[in-house]
Amino acid sequence: MICAMPTVEDHVDAGRSLVGSGELRELRHRIGLTRLAMSEMLHMSPLTYTKLEESAGASERMWSSTAERLGRFEYLAELTLSELLTEGIQLDDLTPLHIVATQQGLPQELILKWYREGKLPAYDLGILGLWIGKDDIHYLRAAA
Repeated sequence: MICAMPTVEDHVDAGRSLVGSGELRELRHRIGLTRLAMSEMLHMSPLTYTKLEESAGASERMWSSTAERLGRFEYLAELTLSELLTEGIQLDDLTPLHIVATQQGLPQELILKWYREGKLPAYDLGILGLWIGKDDIHYLRAAA
């Protein structure tokens, strides 16, 4: 079935609904990110992000551009999560590249270089960034 892409107004409405209904927190939990990681992914300060998750009435006070960004992020994240499910890939089996870098004490740029050189398998999840299979972290030692 062919579906029309959401318009800017659709994304604004979806973003306001995401915040107003409290589903922003649920989406973050489903993706498995901390508030800090989610705020970075959405290009906003951690304080602003926390207010969007916790503050009653935040959906009415936020700028339309912020609502649009949230709505667009939700749309693309849901598409990605649906594709993963179709492929039989569990998000719980993957770890975001930036978290792997922190856990391993390595620069993200170095891990990204190894991925580009084919030394490290990873999943490009579009809007959600690069994720590494928990079973594939041993490749970091081999790449070094």
